[in-house]
Amino acid sequence: MTSSRPLISIIVASYNDAEYLPECLESVLAQTWSSWQAVVVDDGSRTGDAAAVVRAFGDERIRFIRHERNLGAAAARNTAVRNSTGDLIAVLDSDDRLDQTYVEKSSQFMVANPDCTVVFPDYYRFGLEHTYVQNPLLDKEALLEKQWIPFGGSMMRREVWEKIGGHLEDPDLWMNVDWDFWLSGFELGLLEVGHIPEPLYWQRVRANSLSRREGPSEWRSRELMSTRHRALYRESSVRRAFLSEGYWRSATATFRCGDTLPALWLAVKGLKLAPRHSLTLVLGHVRRRLAKRRPSAAEVLAQEKPASVGKSPDA
Repeated sequence: MTSSRPLISIIVASYNDAEYLPECLESVLAQTWSSWQAVVVDDGSRTGDAAAVVRAFGDERIRFIRHERNLGAAAARNTAVRNSTGDLIAVLDSDDRLDQTYVEKSSQFMVANPDCTVVFPDYYRFGLEHTYVQNPLLDKEALLEKQWIPFGGSMMRREVWEKIGGHLEDPDLWMNVDWDFWLSGFELGLLEVGHIPEPLYWQRVRANSLSRREGPSEWRSRELMSTRHRALYRESSVRRAFLSEGYWRSATATFRCGDTLPALWLAVKGLKLAPRHSLTLVLGHVRRRLAKRRPSAAEVLAQEKPASVGKSPDA
């Protein structure tokens, strides 16, 4: 890409999010950079009318496609990219928003840094919480333990997506489909990552946000990733801890569903894989629970007791 004004393809996968889609697309239309196209894929929604939302904007730069049945976010994004033509691909979730300078600042970062293949900004979370999230720029090896490259808000060169082959459409990946994508990029030597330390992406937090859920199938997802990227994990010492954490996360989610015995089996599997790492996870969980505990009645009274007032020096 040599153009100083590249075309940006903004891909938006939507499922039962029509009520948030107007706000999402309004943030796209408000961009200070006009060289963009958006592809909205409704992944077989059962509620709302995403097509009507897109039609109401009447902007030919926004294309709408509908899956007749729900195929998952991976398939929806793959469809969106196949139907786009931009030099750069930006990912926007249908209930999120972009800062009005997101496209301009991200695309110009890529133009100014031709070796960079992916760039992401900091986040601002809104909805159930209001926080500024600083997304750290870590080394690529850290990706084996943690998905530190976000997907929503990331902008990448088209060749990265094409060489990786898009998302793997496997239901076992579920929540980790984005992580698997970046691991593929790492494995193929495609990742040269940049970071913009500004909250250019606004992530909505809802009670049922995918980003807030732990799935009972997390362990299957990690087993699949460790198999798909066997060469990466074989050369690393973190494989057992990586798998162990998946079993513990699944155990927690399964226990919350009321399935005690399956949760116990998952926890034992996690413990056997990495005993020390398991202890660290358990202690961290206990610390978080203690930090969130309700104050005692005595503590509440102590907080409400007014400070003693001394006499005025002039009295």
